[in-house]
Amino acid sequence: MKWLGKVEEEQITIQVDNHEIITQMKMINLTKEEIQVGKCVQALIKQHLEQIVSIFYKTVLDVPELKGIILRNSSIERLKRWKVI
Repeated sequence: MKWLGKVEEEQITIQVDNHEIITQMKMINLTKEEIQVGKCVQALIKQHLEQIVSIFYKTVLDVPELKGIILRNSSIERLKRWKVI
């Protein structure tokens, strides 16, 4: 994995003004290093985004409680439109 050696070299700036996003980042304890890894694999993720999203939602729908929440409040097709890279 050549990209892994480049993680620390990846220059990032974290500037978030949206309080909701800041809260979410704190909630999942998102670190600078994790953002650097994400930046390194961004092109690979973009290349396979449709497959990644499909597998993610298939996995989520395998959990009855999560499936119920999603289907009561939205739809998988609607949620899939919100993928952002």
